[in-house]
Amino acid sequence: YQRRVHGTLSECLFFFARPHGRLIDRDAPFQQSHGTLRVRRRHPNRMLWVNDWSHSLLDTSTSYLFALFVIAYILTMLIFAGLYYSVSTYCDLQLNNFVEAMFLSLETQATIGYGAPDPNFSSCLGGFVILLVHCLIAVLIQALIIGIVFTRLIRPQRRACTVCFTDKAVLRVEGGRVLFMFQVCEMRKHQLVEAHVRCYAVRHHEGSAFQTHVMRLVHPDDSLGGMLLLALPAVVVHHADAWSP
Repeated sequence: YQRRVHGTLSECLFFFARPHGRLIDRDAPFQQSHGTLRVRRRHPNRMLWVNDWSHSLLDTSTSYLFALFVIAYILTMLIFAGLYYSVSTYCDLQLNNFVEAMFLSLETQATIGYGAPDPNFSSCLGGFVILLVHCLIAVLIQALIIGIVFTRLIRPQRRACTVCFTDKAVLRVEGGRVLFMFQVCEMRKHQLVEAHVRCYAVRHHEGSAFQTHVMRLVHPDDSLGGMLLLALPAVVVHHADAWSP
């Protein structure tokens, strides 16, 4: 079903969810989550993504990102092949056709060696400018590809895959208090440094939007940062009182 969010963002933001479905997936092994929220945001103004293009690229699917890099690389090679071919006579590059210009462009962009008769382009200033711009753009493209691929490989979302939660939480009465409890543990032997835990309750009333409420924790005490040592299973406790969501 579709629910329009009330407020200042009502014209550009929609939330979509399946009836009686989970807000966050539990499709990973041991019924853990991949961290995928079953929420779709639709903005008519794509400039919201363009203004933050670096994070937009990081959030793009791997296949689309790979296709984008291949297109950018080939397009750059073809553009500069045309430039080399246009100055072939003036700079004595002896390019007989556009295919030879593409080979020269690829050799320059990939720095795999030259096939030009004169590596100095016959002291041609125009050839020097084209070669300089081509090398700068090639370095920027390669740096961008390496940076984005490396950042995607070490994203913290993937590191969280081995942080396991109990499948179900329990309510326990202790000392006249109702406690909401569940366990969490790190499955890797390499432990996280200063792990923190936060709990939120997402509520939805008919005729209103989804609202997120913070659940105060008594263990670990969130007023002290809610820090956990995940080398052993840790119990997370919320005191259900009049202020609980």
